Amino acid sequence: MTDLPPATDQTKQQPKRLDPEQVAGSCTGFDEIAIERAFGRELTDLGESTRALRALLFVVHRRDGMSDPDAYRSAMSLTLDELMGHFEQPDGDDVAAQIEAVIEGKA
Repeated sequence: MTDLPPATDQTKQQPKRLDPEQVAGSCTGFDEIAIERAFGRELTDLGESTRALRALLFVVHRRDGMSDPDAYRSAMSLTLDELMGHFEQPDGDDVAAQIEAVIEGKA
């Protein structure tokens, strides 16, 4: 009898990575208010920092049914690597360019 590797569970798939530009473009006024309350600034004022991506992940968590405090805690407790794992990486993995594009609304 041949030893076979364990069967993989085909139902377990990597979650789809988020496109930060799409998430930012889909923000409603209510999302903007929630970001400002949670982060103390508007999304456009978060600058070229990972806080802008954390704010977008916060919005996604809210849409998935988390309360604002839980969504904030979840987004803020991630390491940088974990945070970036939620988002599509631009060509060349240029994180600063990705954040700048989100802030400036560049497509």
